[in-house]
Amino acid sequence: MSAVSNKAISDYLSKAGVFHSNRGYKFLMMGLRAILDGEVDRYCIQAVYDYVAIKSNVTSGTVDRAIRHAVRRTEEAVPNKEFFLRAADELALTADANAFIFESAKPPGQ
Repeated sequence: MSAVSNKAISDYLSKAGVFHSNRGYKFLMMGLRAILDGEVDRYCIQAVYDYVAIKSNVTSGTVDRAIRHAVRRTEEAVPNKEFFLRAADELALTADANAFIFESAKPPGQ
């Protein structure tokens, strides 16, 4: 499991303007978690859709449409793949930076 928490993913989506009541929110959470944990190839968006569809017991087309609808309502309104890549990069980099900062703040010998 990656160093990125589900709360960090949720906060990122909220900040981006994805509403929690939107069906695509759940699918974005699952897709980002799968990418960050290395369960799917981040550059193959169809693999993300298939993974989320299997976990949610829906079709990959349903996942695609729900995510597209959620992403279109954000300020950026970029393609789904671009949204996933930006979100995964930003979340991973933030987690790495926090780990570095908090790890170096520990007293010596711990």
